[in-house]
Amino acid sequence: MGKPRLLVALDFDGTLAPLAPRPELARLPEATRAALRALAARADVVVAVVSGRGLRDLQTKVGLARVAYAGNHGFELAVDGWRWTHPGVPARRAALARALADATSLCRLAHGAWVEDKGPTFTVHVRAVRDRAGEAALRAGLSAALRRIGGLRLVPGKRVYEVRPRVDWDKGRAVELLRRLLAPRAACVYVGDDVTDEDAFRRLAGKALTVTVGHGPSAASHRVGSLAAVRRLLDALLRGY
Repeated sequence: MGKPRLLVALDFDGTLAPLAPRPELARLPEATRAALRALAARADVVVAVVSGRGLRDLQTKVGLARVAYAGNHGFELAVDGWRWTHPGVPARRAALARALADATSLCRLAHGAWVEDKGPTFTVHVRAVRDRAGEAALRAGLSAALRRIGGLRLVPGKRVYEVRPRVDWDKGRAVELLRRLLAPRAACVYVGDDVTDEDAFRRLAGKALTVTVGHGPSAASHRVGSLAAVRRLLDALLRGY
């Protein structure tokens, strides 16, 4: 990839692609894919897509070479055939399996809830849940199960509950690792819209230009209002950096 001067890291759902009722329905707009492809083709730029999606799912959704991928909130990384999984994952596979079984059972408490197994992590989706009392019971039951099992933590997102290994790792640390490996002296831009992107905003404060998408409180240094604005930002980086 040459000697990059810029690392551009972006979340997928709600940042590059519109949020969808179910993860498999999300689509990356072709204009956004074209902008990412053009940026990634430059020898002085590294593009990374950082998502809560499983790694293979993320790679399929984006569908571009010359892009670094961080799946499962950074617990899985892939760059040009090199693949890395956080060392804390194997020791917690049994705990994850037990918690996954409990979460699947608990979904009966909230009609419309379902569980997505992503390997190193899993997600309880509640976007279709209308019964708030049922959702509260589901969350309380899941929290109790995780306390009993140990080694895992519950992270709320946008109408989801993420279950991941209880280790000191997040999207921000994953981006820092990618930066050390691929672009150690490069400037950095990080763009995201979700609760889990706040980890990156805080971690990268003072070390990157951080951009939140949408409204509401955020630790990001800058804000844009829509996915169309994210695409305009990509176009501006392509023209002006």
